[in-house]
Amino acid sequence: PGEMFFEEFDRYFQRTRNDLPYLSPSDYAGNLAGIVVKHHGEVQKATDYFGVVPSVVHNGVPVYQERRARGSRSSLRHRLGTLARLSPDKRLEELLLAFGKVHASLPDVVLFVGGGADPGFEEYARGLLASTSGLPIVWLGEVRPSEVFERIELFVLNAEPSGFPNASLEAMEYGLPV
Repeated sequence: PGEMFFEEFDRYFQRTRNDLPYLSPSDYAGNLAGIVVKHHGEVQKATDYFGVVPSVVHNGVPVYQERRARGSRSSLRHRLGTLARLSPDKRLEELLLAFGKVHASLPDVVLFVGGGADPGFEEYARGLLASTSGLPIVWLGEVRPSEVFERIELFVLNAEPSGFPNASLEAMEYGLPV
């Protein structure tokens, strides 16, 4: 699940949904074929949390069959994009502030944002959208990563904890600079 996801699980299990078949981390793990973590440092935490010894798969990302050819993005000049859950740990307000400064210098720049509000952070997401009124930002909602990547020239991300986010790896696999 990654370090940050343990916090999300904790938030979920504080207000579980009765229509789902799990009410605790061990209930959740019992519905899975296995648990995967990104690095060996998370093995003990995941084992303690879920009651299951996880497998380690280091930052696996999909291989895009229709990867962008290098140099074919000239018509997409000044199109930036990010892919992130809309929650405070992704620090999108900082990215949006930086984008406003970039836009002041490069008025033809556009930012595409893929990702929906995390449960419990709908008000935060509404605040982000309201704070960008008048800026050329396209909010795509929940989309496949390729739906963001195919529209942009440069991938940007400002998240905490940052480590080595899968979204950045996926953008690089797609052929985008990050």
